[in-house]
Amino acid sequence: PSFLKVDDAGDLFDMTDVTMSLSMPSAAPSEIPSAAPSAAPTAVNPNCINAGTRFMRTDVRSGNEAFLNCKIVAASPEKWCDKGGATHCPKACDTCPTEGCEDSKVLFKTRFENTLTCSFNSYKSGDVVRICQDPNIRQACRSTCGYCKAL
Repeated sequence: PSFLKVDDAGDLFDMTDVTMSLSMPSAAPSEIPSAAPSAAPTAVNPNCINAGTRFMRTDVRSGNEAFLNCKIVAASPEKWCDKGGATHCPKACDTCPTEGCEDSKVLFKTRFENTLTCSFNSYKSGDVVRICQDPNIRQACRSTCGYCKAL
């Protein structure tokens, strides 16, 4: 079975693995012990978040540009995760182990409708600190802004 949950930010994620790992132990010990101990459960990365900004995609057929948010990616991960969503929306694309603390690799819009990439990490230190104060930019530029280190 699949267990989906919507978090406080409105992002949809699959709780199947977490829910299945919470099953109760057996009532009695096994008659024959297993050859090796069970693997430890995998911890969910608490640092893994989707960016709060919209990222740009260009329609191949029409050439039109569109900006997508992570809710759209979560609703159709098979359509969007390999088109920029994996780095911008690692929680929605289930790419937390590889992308959860890395910068988004796509062009995105800020809350002031400016477009930006995470390449501002080459700016002067004070400028990077100022830019990273915007929580939505911190969520998109997780490595540059030290998002995971701060948690």
